[in-house]
Amino acid sequence: MFGLVLLLALAGCNLTVGKLQLSATDTAGDSGTDEQDTGTGIVWPDAGASGSNSFFVYADTRSNVDILEANLRSMYAVDPGARACFNVGDITAAGKVAEWDAHHLALSTAAPDDSVPFNVGGIVRQSRFRTDVNEWGDYIRYFGVLGNHDVSDGDWYENWNNYLPGQSGLGRNSQSDGIYYAQVLGSALFVVLDSMHMSDEQNQWLRDILASADSHGIVWKLVFFHHPVYPCNMKFPFHAGLAWVEIFEEYGVDIAFCGHSHTYERTCPMVGGVCAAGGVTYVNTSGGAATTRAVIADKQGTVTLGDRTDEYDCAQILEGYKGYWHHFCHFSYDDCALSMSCYAHDSAFAVKKPIPFDTTLFEQGGSSRSHLRSNARK
Repeated sequence: MFGLVLLLALAGCNLTVGKLQLSATDTAGDSGTDEQDTGTGIVWPDAGASGSNSFFVYADTRSNVDILEANLRSMYAVDPGARACFNVGDITAAGKVAEWDAHHLALSTAAPDDSVPFNVGGIVRQSRFRTDVNEWGDYIRYFGVLGNHDVSDGDWYENWNNYLPGQSGLGRNSQSDGIYYAQVLGSALFVVLDSMHMSDEQNQWLRDILASADSHGIVWKLVFFHHPVYPCNMKFPFHAGLAWVEIFEEYGVDIAFCGHSHTYERTCPMVGGVCAAGGVTYVNTSGGAATTRAVIADKQGTVTLGDRTDEYDCAQILEGYKGYWHHFCHFSYDDCALSMSCYAHDSAFAVKKPIPFDTTLFEQGGSSRSHLRSNARK
């Protein structure tokens, strides 16, 4: 896990062990008890050993199975011990069974595990990427975020739950009201939102989750949703997402991940559409497998919802970007720092040491956050 070595070397901080346990059933073991928050549906672990963890993020895998499989192989080569992988929407082209089958075949082919057969979608699978589990363990939990292409088929909801059964009991799961949930791993809170089904209920759930995080020892607040609020590409801003942005800013979200545009974009920490210390960093990592597109690095945009209007200038807010690159991002974190390394698709990753095209270090220091980064402005 070379990303964590980089993290610790750059951060220069002492590890704080003991903020949170992983889960009452985690294979790492624990002796604490879990607290069920009946208002949000999340299980907040009590004090235990958190240590270090890692995960992957990518999005928009819908149309090119060969590149999807290559990206997954590359992920597994980078960090076979990762705990999770988040696909931030448009997992499929239209939410159809055949597309889900192809996607899951790629999961099995890229990282096979003959010792753990399991049934998903009526087919026995064997993969280190597990879509059938609802607890942490010695595998890579595969999480889905709902995208616009995923709801195109008339049977999308049934197919979603058949192929991602491990998510069905984690939070809200409704064809009409949306699919959103939250999980805790170590000192990180992962919040998955549904930009296809915006509602006051979801907004309040998000507020309640984030408001409770600090009192449970959460260090990293990470959110995932499909449509970008501040796109530096051909897509229009997700105006309704400003309701979430206000909550992110109020409760100190560290990183907001999105997809949809088929580009790679990383902003400065932002408040109100402009760079601001301690703000929210937006990462668009939507080069999973679908046809990639250009970044418009000098784009200026306006996002409006109710009385709030955010004007943004991509020339000012973009710190890293790549157009026309299939890619994924890898994250390692502990209680004091989080490192991010993003990799372009490369069929040779499995046989040579991969080199990231963009790296960033986020550090926690009381109420402030800082980050170091490399340039990826192309």
